[in-house]
Amino acid sequence: MEENLESTNTARTSTVLLGALILCMFVPSVLLWLCNASELFHVRRMFPPADQDVYFFGFLLITDLILAGPGLTILSYVLLRRLRKRFLDESEEFQRKNLVYLGVFNGISMSSLNFPGYLALIHLTRGPMIAVRLMLIFAFTGGLCGAWVGWQAFKERHPGYGFLPRLNLTEWIFFYLSSGAVLWAFMPFPQ
Repeated sequence: MEENLESTNTARTSTVLLGALILCMFVPSVLLWLCNASELFHVRRMFPPADQDVYFFGFLLITDLILAGPGLTILSYVLLRRLRKRFLDESEEFQRKNLVYLGVFNGISMSSLNFPGYLALIHLTRGPMIAVRLMLIFAFTGGLCGAWVGWQAFKERHPGYGFLPRLNLTEWIFFYLSSGAVLWAFMPFPQ
């Protein structure tokens, strides 16, 4: 019985870490690709080489996987362990909000500890606001991954909930406005 519980816990933990790894690799790669894809948005080049953008996006994913991936996995595991111990005796709604919010805030603060992630500067060589863009990558990705880990920690206690968290209108508005602001900050600037 104890061995079955341990294997279930290991499977849940690996699912959480895999989801966080995919999320934390894909979001920065898309933002950095958007930032460096200025050639796509200029009319001066009539026929941009499509392969160049595919190769660049693949290079981003590989550098994320090799350099930032292990740190993201370790930090997600630490956050999951911390959140599993919180709010055991509180009401269901209180647990949901606080685990997700704590995941967001802890994810934002812990994301700056992923030191290999600072190598994203090699992809941010063009355009202004390099330091602001790097901080936005850490904050936005850390918040998304923290929310994912917090939601999964809540779902372990309440397995009847769905795959994605139920957000209220204020949370949806904040998510869309912050996503739009981050996308705006990474739009390519005219050269």
